Amino acid sequence: MHDIIVSLNIFMLPPLITLLTSIVVAGIAIFKGKLKKENILFALFCLWYALLTPNFLGHFIIKDVNTILKMERSIHTLYVFIPFIGVLFYHTVLNIKRTYLEIVTFVISAIFAILVHTPYYITGLLTYPWGHIARGGIVFQIFGVYAFSVLVYGIVISILQLKQEKNELVRLKIKYIILALNLIGIFTVCNVPAMLGYNFYPLSNLMFIPLLFLGYGILRYRLMDIQSVLHITFIWLCISSVIIIPNVIIFNLLYPFFKSMDKSLLFFLLGIWFAINYLYFIKVQPLIDQLFNRRKYNLKKVESQFINDIALLKDLHLLLNELSYILKRTLLIKNVEIFIKAEDKENELYSLNGDSTIIDEQVRDYFLKNPWVIEKKLIENKPQYESVRNILLPWFEQLSAEYIIPLEHNEFIGIIVLSERANLKALSNDEIEFLQNIKSASSIAIANSLMYHSLTNLKNNLEALVMQRTEQLQKKNEQMEFELKLAKTVQKTLLPSVLPANNQLFAAVYFRPYMEVSGDFFLLEQLDDTHYLIGIVDVSGHGIPSALLTSMIKTEIENLSRLYSSTSAICTQLNRKLTPILQESGFYFTLFLGIIDFVNMELLYTNCGHTDIYVITLNDTVYPLTTDSLFIGADENINYPECLFELNTKDRIILYSDGITETRAKSGHLYGNERFTNILVASREFAPQDQIDIIIKDLENFIQSEEGVIRDDVTLCVIEIGEPVAVENYLKKAITLYKKKNYNEALSILNSISTVPLTASYNYLKAKLLMKNKHYEEAKKAILLALKENPDHKEFNYLFGQICFALKDYQTALDTFADLSMMQPYKKSDEFVEIIKKKV
Repeated sequence: MHDIIVSLNIFMLPPLITLLTSIVVAGIAIFKGKLKKENILFALFCLWYALLTPNFLGHFIIKDVNTILKMERSIHTLYVFIPFIGVLFYHTVLNIKRTYLEIVTFVISAIFAILVHTPYYITGLLTYPWGHIARGGIVFQIFGVYAFSVLVYGIVISILQLKQEKNELVRLKIKYIILALNLIGIFTVCNVPAMLGYNFYPLSNLMFIPLLFLGYGILRYRLMDIQSVLHITFIWLCISSVIIIPNVIIFNLLYPFFKSMDKSLLFFLLGIWFAINYLYFIKVQPLIDQLFNRRKYNLKKVESQFINDIALLKDLHLLLNELSYILKRTLLIKNVEIFIKAEDKENELYSLNGDSTIIDEQVRDYFLKNPWVIEKKLIENKPQYESVRNILLPWFEQLSAEYIIPLEHNEFIGIIVLSERANLKALSNDEIEFLQNIKSASSIAIANSLMYHSLTNLKNNLEALVMQRTEQLQKKNEQMEFELKLAKTVQKTLLPSVLPANNQLFAAVYFRPYMEVSGDFFLLEQLDDTHYLIGIVDVSGHGIPSALLTSMIKTEIENLSRLYSSTSAICTQLNRKLTPILQESGFYFTLFLGIIDFVNMELLYTNCGHTDIYVITLNDTVYPLTTDSLFIGADENINYPECLFELNTKDRIILYSDGITETRAKSGHLYGNERFTNILVASREFAPQDQIDIIIKDLENFIQSEEGVIRDDVTLCVIEIGEPVAVENYLKKAITLYKKKNYNEALSILNSISTVPLTASYNYLKAKLLMKNKHYEEAKKAILLALKENPDHKEFNYLFGQICFALKDYQTALDTFADLSMMQPYKKSDEFVEIIKKKV
């Protein structure tokens, strides 16, 4: 161990550095660059060029010449294969296939490996102050020519490949290879003087320099321009030497005094020396580094300023313009485009100048998972991008891009597209780092701006939507108001335009819908001269739907009242027709229907689930009218009964809806039937309209005092019964109309007093009218009533025979006419007898 320490010499450093460099670079190529053929050959190339360094190191440790020569021959046995390994490496890196040349170089190298152990390869050992070197024989000199020829071959094929290659990244890699090979050739040639006996240090011990250049060109993903590398390295060495030169000068000046100097003083001086050097490395060297890395510091300054500026920019367009400007100015990019994801379309990107493009989902996912600077040249050449090359390269071509930088912040935002630089150089590592930092800050700012933009748009859209909806609602309200007014107008036509006010009947009405239109309506219709149809309907619900139903209900009641004279029949048929419609629509209605007969002074009525209708007599007695039946729409098979109530002059029939009695106070109790009947009796002495005014006033007082509220339609109708009809006047009128041949009107009058017993002559008149209107069955009934009173009356019997003949009861007609001829000759009878005989 002592011998080794004693043998240490400064000239051992270059071969030691070369050995360590080759091992480190080879290790990086194998372990970091994956076990690919190119990486393995590059590692062997580095190790083989460093094979001679153990010899130089051994010269300073081993003193025995024979041992040194034996070690030299052993290492050269492997070293002579370096041309073969070089050819394999050149062909692989440059993608050249010349297998024959590889076989030839292997065979030649194998021959030299055999000849290494002869006296013709190494003849002895030369000694110099810096160490030893083997003296080469004739075979070694031939090997040198052979190895140099292979080196020149490597340079030539690299230059040829450089001329053909279009990809800038590959071209730069080839430039590094050419530089490294030239340096290797120069350093190798510089070994010749020493081997020929001249005292010249072999520069092959500095082989770590070309190996570093070659490793940088082969292993780096992004390559710096060679001129920049050489220039920066030279400047740094020059500036950093400022501390080395003064140290060397001071050491040489003080060295003679070190041996005679006191140890304490020497220690003190060394402490000062160390402090001065330490101060230099703390204060001066950072300034040198800053000068050396001025570009990096400038980029940091721009980055810091940009981050401060974008904090104030909320508008997306201003932010993107600022980002584009910074990238163009700082990195000398010819063209910068920023594409942002469309808000409403997941796969569409748009730029500030209006361009848009569709991004494939696979590309978008790749950008999201790899949010760093993506370089076209790396995609084209690096094996790790092989799986995505076919999907990414079309994007670079489409966008004319050299670099694409994905923007993401919890989600994909967009991309920054950079074209080539104005100086055509690739981006440096510092510039890539600058881009990455700018991208990170921009992503957050753009995401915030998009969110601010979205919120602004949302606010504006909401305001516009509110205005639009308000306008629509206003139009709907106007339309609804128009429809309600139209419905109200239509509904008014359903109500009697003029209330009856004659000797038989006088009516007054209060009608107030809960909304514009009502689900209530009342009936006051004269059926004929002696009969009135009265009634009130209350449809469930309020508003237009209920009002629409009232129109249909009124029409049906009017049609049925022409067919039936019975309220039971009218209500039963009405229920059967409307129940399916009502059940389908979810509605129902209550109905009170009555027919007033002013001949017999009777009210025939049916109550279909409506509140009890009241009759108030002249002596203030109140009679409720009910038949305990269900509302219309419950069951279409219901048969509604009818009841008869005898009327007197001055009786009042009160038609009303439950909107009055069910008016509710705040406390919860109702206006109610009791209060209603009490006010009816109390106001009985007043005229019908005055009575209504009193009742409504009482209702309003209840609402005001009890804080009540009306939640339904309100209808109130007071009908006062007048004098009964004088039958004699109607009979005279019927005779007059008969003489004027107004048979229908005459028959209508007789029908209106059908409940009154008629004399034989009026029954005879009725039968004749029915006969003329071809109502033969009813005519037969009427004439039989006349014959019952006067069976031998010639005209009565003759009319009877005519009616039987019309009914095709020929036998009865023949018998009647025959009997009539037997009683007394009657020419008309004889003629009918002959006609009947012919018929029979």
